[in-house]
Amino acid sequence: MHSSLRGDVFVRRATSQHREILNGSRLRLLDRPASIREAIQRVRFVVHHGSMAMSEEALASGRPQIVAPSYLEHLLTARALVSLGVARVARSTRDLEQTSHLLAATADDQQTTRAAAEFAERYWSAGGPGQDLPDQLLAQVGVA
Repeated sequence: MHSSLRGDVFVRRATSQHREILNGSRLRLLDRPASIREAIQRVRFVVHHGSMAMSEEALASGRPQIVAPSYLEHLLTARALVSLGVARVARSTRDLEQTSHLLAATADDQQTTRAAAEFAERYWSAGGPGQDLPDQLLAQVGVA
């Protein structure tokens, strides 16, 4: 993958093909996942499959997201994040040129970056996670 982006990548059940693709890039393939809370503070955006835990961490941290959904739950999460203006969806992770373009476009996307930061600011100014977290999140997306 030819990209000027640098960072860490974790792929569950990574193969030699994954290593080959990243060879020579500025992306480092990790053997195990990094601590989400520590890693998320060092990144401009997060790429993930659409789990609720990662989506929530990225939202609370004000990080834009690229979601590569694997299952219906992930697709629904991706759609919700896109509707908030805080994410893009990877249609195919097998097309390296498309993936490289999506990574670069997300890195340069000030609108999505701003929307993610504004969401986190509203979230934390409302008190952050608490007993009424579902109500807080629903209010953030305009559902009451």
